[in-house]
Amino acid sequence: MDGMEGMTMDMGSGMFQTKNMALAHAYWLRTCSSSAIQFPTKPTSQFAQLWATLTAVGREMSYPQLYVPSRFFSWMTPPPMGRIIILLVYWAVVIYMATANAIVNDAYFWERIGFRNAWVTVTQVPLLYLLASKSSVLGLLGGTSYERLNWAHRWVARTIFVTASVHGWHFWTEWVRADIVDYYLPMMPMVKYGLGAWGVLLFTLLSSFAPLRHLWYELFVVQHILSSVFFLWLIYVHVPVYARYNVWFAIAALSFDRFYRAVLFVWQNVKFRPNPSRCKGGQRLGHQAQ
Repeated sequence: MDGMEGMTMDMGSGMFQTKNMALAHAYWLRTCSSSAIQFPTKPTSQFAQLWATLTAVGREMSYPQLYVPSRFFSWMTPPPMGRIIILLVYWAVVIYMATANAIVNDAYFWERIGFRNAWVTVTQVPLLYLLASKSSVLGLLGGTSYERLNWAHRWVARTIFVTASVHGWHFWTEWVRADIVDYYLPMMPMVKYGLGAWGVLLFTLLSSFAPLRHLWYELFVVQHILSSVFFLWLIYVHVPVYARYNVWFAIAALSFDRFYRAVLFVWQNVKFRPNPSRCKGGQRLGHQAQ
């Protein structure tokens, strides 16, 4: 009986196989002929040709990357050329903001550079936390994912460390030259909070290098979250009142990320009106595992 059924199936598939293949062939011929055009990507104007050429050249320029072939130092491989160009443009803007009309050899040289880099540093803090958020406003506006923005988060943090170091070093040098360090530290406790914020930033940068991050990743995540919150508090008590809006922008970025992720979690896992026909038993919370 089984042999007859198998024979019947084989005979049936053999009888209709030629016809079925011909129908499938005709279907794909009609589909391709109805949707295909002769030049699907050919620019139709001079502006379109210029734009296509520039995007193609830019795309090709962004691919090259210098790879470090060493087993222990491969994590020091620099970013691709496209990201390096973005970083160079970003650093050019930061350097201009930090030095424009500020390098004047007078009595206020050290203090002027210190204040200027203080503003450049605190202004970058909201961007740092926007790039760190998994549900970032920048990602939503740009249509990109958190993973594609994470590299920028690391380099912005390193840039902030440099500008914060320039800020603190210029003030400290001015106090040492005037021999007033012992007088300023007890009188201005905000300096201690600034040194603490710089120390937290240094610790966070060192612990974020790939070898340490991969060695204890769970510990890295916990300390990174705690350090980011502690860093914001130290900046808040360090900067003057009229500069604290930058800290509030960073807090708003963190709050939006947590709120948006909570909304998504509820939306995907809670059914306010469960439909028994779609979910067995009308499950209200979560999803049924198969």
